[in-house]
Amino acid sequence: MLDLQRMRKVIEVNDRYSYYTVEPGVTFFDIYRAIQEQKKNIWCSVPALGWGSVVGNALDRGWGYTPAGKIKSAAILGMHVPHTTLCN
Repeated sequence: MLDLQRMRKVIEVNDRYSYYTVEPGVTFFDIYRAIQEQKKNIWCSVPALGWGSVVGNALDRGWGYTPAGKIKSAAILGMHVPHTTLCN
């Protein structure tokens, strides 16, 4: 098991094309704060649990409260998952 909580960097918030790029530990609260701090004109589709992981929710086929919220997992454009070797 890997704990990705400390990987909480919001890499990019793009309000022109309505997407954001995040590390796996970013919560919905984190992305909301980044949107507010950067004064972006974008709405993040938040589920009932704002403290949950954005990536985890998408991978679990979660949903949010926007018109496209029920099909959020279908809106994933891509993922970059670096190859890592884990050893004891």
